[in-house]
Amino acid sequence: MKATSAELLDCGNLQLRDGEVTLWQSFDHPADTLLPDMRLSVNKKTVYQRRLTSWAALNDPQPGKFTLGFDPKVVPGQAFIWKENAPYWRSTNLIGKETQASFGNLSGNSYFFAYNFDIDEVFLTYGVSVLVRSVKLRAKLNPTGQIVLQQWLDYNRTWLALWTEPVHKCDFYAHCGSYGACDKSEPFSSSSPCKCLIGFRTKFHKQWATGDWPGGCVREKALTCNKAEGFSKFERMKLPDHSVLLGNKRSILAATNNFSEANKLGEGGFGPVYEGILPENEEVFIKRLSKKSGQGYQELMNELKLIAKLQHTNLVRLLGCCIEEEEMILIYEYMPHRNPSENAKLDWGNRFRIIEGIAQGLLYIHKYSRLKVIHRDLKASNVLLDGTMNPKISDFRMARIFGINQIEANTNRVVGTYGYMLPEYALYGHFSEKLDVFTFGVSLLEIAWELWKEGRRMEVIDESVTETCSLHEALRCIQVGLLCVEGAPADRRTMFCVILMLANEATSLPPTKEPAFSTNRNSRAAAASSQTSTIFSNNVVTITMPEAR
Repeated sequence: MKATSAELLDCGNLQLRDGEVTLWQSFDHPADTLLPDMRLSVNKKTVYQRRLTSWAALNDPQPGKFTLGFDPKVVPGQAFIWKENAPYWRSTNLIGKETQASFGNLSGNSYFFAYNFDIDEVFLTYGVSVLVRSVKLRAKLNPTGQIVLQQWLDYNRTWLALWTEPVHKCDFYAHCGSYGACDKSEPFSSSSPCKCLIGFRTKFHKQWATGDWPGGCVREKALTCNKAEGFSKFERMKLPDHSVLLGNKRSILAATNNFSEANKLGEGGFGPVYEGILPENEEVFIKRLSKKSGQGYQELMNELKLIAKLQHTNLVRLLGCCIEEEEMILIYEYMPHRNPSENAKLDWGNRFRIIEGIAQGLLYIHKYSRLKVIHRDLKASNVLLDGTMNPKISDFRMARIFGINQIEANTNRVVGTYGYMLPEYALYGHFSEKLDVFTFGVSLLEIAWELWKEGRRMEVIDESVTETCSLHEALRCIQVGLLCVEGAPADRRTMFCVILMLANEATSLPPTKEPAFSTNRNSRAAAASSQTSTIFSNNVVTITMPEAR
């Protein structure tokens, strides 16, 4: 049996080893200090991160409010300091696949940083040239949110600060808000370093006058795209973050083998979907707008805006886009299992996790994201499964943003998929978050109601999972689904209630009523509905009820 030992190396790394095999090392678990050759990193596949976490106070080693690391959603990578999960400071863009450069000859010594953006991992490390390895360095994240690079001075036994960020109000993340510019030439004590760009004005003028800059700036007047409008040049500006990669047509053609049939996975309302491999050897899904789809720039920009701002484990991640010549293309993370409808042999455990994951994703966009969003086109083909069978909601082209306190809305442009629509939405354009609740229920229960009311509940359960499923869980899912599609909007549950009913077996479920799979309205209401533009040729929606086999 090999001897297990612990050793503190000269570099400061504490290693636990079994013979020659390293079982654990402290460099993989940084606290508030980064030593030379330690790494700040994020794995792009597993999203495992090495971050610094500040102390709560100078004399309190409990985890504090600030963390330093990489944001896996930002391309190219940037180092961020977060304050309680909100961006507080960001570094400059670290451009390129691999970078090593000197960042100064401080105190007579040459320091460098190395940044790597390889297939799987982004990491940043730093050090000092080989000739002066005796120099002692540390980078420390202070309880106040500053990252400080320090050198140990033997002669007076103190740490000398070599570099510090942030040092000015303009270094703080989005300090002046949207369309605002921060003037770093103003002294730190200045109460007004923020200014609006040309053609913009403060959104909340009274607050700006007192040194508070909420809301940033807004346009003074809408763009008309006439000859009187043009561009203004601004120098030495730090550009806003773009979490979406802007690709080019050449690289996408190479990734998909010129959009070959062999790479084509299928086709939806937007257009064909391909699998491809980017130059970084990253597998992706590529969605190409079809000229016959009837959709275009507006729908593409809607999806870009929403997915870039919505981040949740049960929402698909948009990696990039390409708008070049007549091509409009979206690039998504790769989903090896595609969608649940293509995985007929899923066992009950996976099916139940998929149901819960979809519910969590909807609850997030309805209640907990920074934007309140109604998806409007949820269905099985718009749910993708990653390598661990984790469901991710996709396709936000038709989604609508609601105000935080907004409950419902009307539209003259009814969109979605026939068979999944709320009757009052399809007929009159009325919708709310209950639209997504309804489509969630339909996704679960397209053939369940007739069997349920006849007492033939066991016949609803797929034969392939009868041996592995929990009968109680399966029947509970069916009943919850039926509660989501009831005829009266007020009777349908919110996603918060849905998750509570799925997760808590002690919660008693109310009896189900007939679902809104068909609806009839009087002639007066039908006449009123003719003012609403829909994708249907008539004003009555019915869904054929299939018989279970």
